[in-house]
Amino acid sequence: MWRTKNTIREIIRDDGSALTDPKEIGDHLVAHYENFFKSGRTTRDAGLLSTIPSLVTELDNAMLTKIPSHDEIRFAVFYLDPTSAPGSDGYPGTFYRVCGDFIGRDVCRGIQSFFREGIVTKGVNCNFLCLIPKLENDNKVGQFHPLCLGNIFFKIIPKIMATRLSSILYKLISPEQGAFQKGRVIFENIGVASKLTNLMEVKCKGGGLDMKLDIQKAFDMLEWNFLFDVLNAFGFSQSWIHWVHQILQSTQISVLINGGPAGFFGTKRGLRQGDPLSSLLFIFSEEVLCRGLNELRHRGWLKALAGPRQVITPSHLLYADDLFIFMKAELVNVRRVKHFLEAYGEYSGQVINLAKSKVFFGRISAARRQRLLSVLQIPVCTFPTRGQLVKGDGSLKKAIGTSTLLPGLRRVWEFVQSAERWVVRNDNSIRFWYDKWLDNQSIEDLVHPLHIPRNQLASVADFWEGGNWALPAVQEPEIQSVFNKIQGSGITCHNGPDRRFWAHTTTGLFTVKSAWEALRLKAAIPNWVSAVWN
Repeated sequence: MWRTKNTIREIIRDDGSALTDPKEIGDHLVAHYENFFKSGRTTRDAGLLSTIPSLVTELDNAMLTKIPSHDEIRFAVFYLDPTSAPGSDGYPGTFYRVCGDFIGRDVCRGIQSFFREGIVTKGVNCNFLCLIPKLENDNKVGQFHPLCLGNIFFKIIPKIMATRLSSILYKLISPEQGAFQKGRVIFENIGVASKLTNLMEVKCKGGGLDMKLDIQKAFDMLEWNFLFDVLNAFGFSQSWIHWVHQILQSTQISVLINGGPAGFFGTKRGLRQGDPLSSLLFIFSEEVLCRGLNELRHRGWLKALAGPRQVITPSHLLYADDLFIFMKAELVNVRRVKHFLEAYGEYSGQVINLAKSKVFFGRISAARRQRLLSVLQIPVCTFPTRGQLVKGDGSLKKAIGTSTLLPGLRRVWEFVQSAERWVVRNDNSIRFWYDKWLDNQSIEDLVHPLHIPRNQLASVADFWEGGNWALPAVQEPEIQSVFNKIQGSGITCHNGPDRRFWAHTTTGLFTVKSAWEALRLKAAIPNWVSAVWN
C-alpha cells in the first residue's frame, strides 16, 4: 500500500513537458541529483575566516584522533537507531546489536582500520537516495524530499567522531547558535527572539528591524573547500580534517525510484542530513556567519536593539538553516550586513533564499521602509498578533482579532492542560473545580458542569481550615459523592506552594520528547512482527 501511494508515475520537467516512461523518469531524476551535488563556483574571502580563532589544542586533537577502543565502538553501535531503514547492504542496526558476539571483532577491526589508515574501504559508503513526496500526487523534482539511506557499518565512524567532537563544542560554538548541541535547548533562543521582537516596538533612533533569513538548501549546498578552511582555522589537525574529507569524498549515491536503484554517482558538495557528524560540521560552517556578524557589531556596522536598563541584547540568533537578525534600521548598516551575507554565500555556497525570507519593521515611516526594502529585496511581513494570548488567570483568550496563531495554539493548549497535574499545598494556586488535583482528575471531570456552583474561582485552600476539610453542605448526590471521595483521599494541605507536574514523565518535568510521544499517531503493531524478529 505504501509503495503504491508513493509510486512516481509522472514527472513534470522545467519546460512543462511530462515524462511517463519509467526509464525516462529515472534518467531525469538521476541527472538532476548528479548535477545538483556537483561543486559550484565560489569566491574565497580570507577576511571572513579572520574572525575564527584557533581554539582546538594539541590535547583536543590527540583525543579526536586516537584509535577507538572496542568499548567506544560498541557504544556507537548501540547509540544508533536499530530500527532505521537499512542502506545498500541491507543490514539494519538490529543485526549489529543481536549478532555482536559473532561479528563484533570483525566490525571493530574494520572501524579501527579507518582511524589508522584514513581510508574508507570502497563500497562501504554507498547510499540510497529515497524520494519522499511532500504531498500526495507530487510530480516535480522539487516537490520530493530526498532521504539518504546509509549503511549502519559506515555510520559507526561518523558517530564516534561526533561523540568526541561534542565534548569540546562548548568552547568553539557561539551562544547565538542553539541547534545540534547537547546541553543547549533551542527553546531558549526562541524565548530570546520573542523578547527581542517586543523591543522592536520601543521607540529608538532609526527604528527597529528584524530579518528572518532562510538559507537555501543549507546542508546540500555547503561547499567542502569552505568547510575545510573553517576547520583548519579552528586548529583541527590535518589528520582529523583528512578523515572528514574521506567521509565526504567517498560518498556514492544511487537514487531509489519506485523500489529500484538508478544511477551511481559521487558528490562534490553538501552534508548528509540526519548524520550526527554532519550536523556538527554544519554549525562549524555557520560559526563564520555568527562570528562575522559579531565583528560587524564590534565595528559599529550593526547596531543591536537597545535593551531595558542598558541590558546588552544579541543582534542575531541561528536555528540550523534559519537566521534572525535584530538591528536598528540604519540604511548604511543594512547595506553592510547585506554585503557581508552575500560574501558569505559566495564563499560557502549557503545563499540566502530571498523568496522564503521575511523582514519585520518596528516604528519606521513608510518612506523609510521603502528605501530599506529596495536594498534588502525581501518580502515585508507583519507579526500575526501583538496582544497577549493568555489571561491573567493563566487561561487562553478566546479570540484576538485575526490572529493566525490562536487556532493552532488552542489545540496545543488543550493537550497541555489535559496532561497537567497538581500536588496540593496551601498557596491558593489550584482551582478547586477545574484543575486535576484529585486522583489525576478534576471535579469538572466527575460531575455535570451545571452542578458546579457559581463560585468558579475558588481554590483548594479555600476549603481547608484548621487542618481539616471544610466542605460545604450540598444537596446534589453527585457532588456529595465527590466530597466524600475528597474526605477519604488522604490529601492534606501542607505549608508551601502548590506544585504543578507533567503527567507523561516519571519525574514530573516537561520534555518535548514526552509531549511528542503522547501526541503522535501510532499505528498498531502487527502480530507477525515479534515472530519475524525472534
